[in-house]
Amino acid sequence: MIEFRKDWIGWRRGIFLAIGLSGVWAVVQLQLDFHQLIPSRGGVELISRFFSGAVSPAVTYEADFVPQGTVPLLVKVMRAVVLTVVFAVTSASLSMVLGLVLGVFASAAWWVDEPLDT
Repeated sequence: MIEFRKDWIGWRRGIFLAIGLSGVWAVVQLQLDFHQLIPSRGGVELISRFFSGAVSPAVTYEADFVPQGTVPLLVKVMRAVVLTVVFAVTSASLSMVLGLVLGVFASAAWWVDEPLDT
């Protein structure tokens, strides 16, 4: 015999059900036409140009006019990479130091005079 649980929907299923019903309600209220989601010929060409540019990025400036004395593009990219790594190392170091200090304050070892179980 199959047993049915009293709380068959649960809070997780309830959240997913609410999200799904909200999506269906939005589609009905906005009167969406799913045929408009199919890209036209121009859209497909634009998407292909975008992704082909992502696969083969520019290594030089592509403008018709580049002022004299402009730093080469690859040098600018390398400076940006170094700056990104510096920010990442700095933030990781700072978070480790703050985590250590705040962890000591939050631990039970800091509050020696108070009993652990109340």
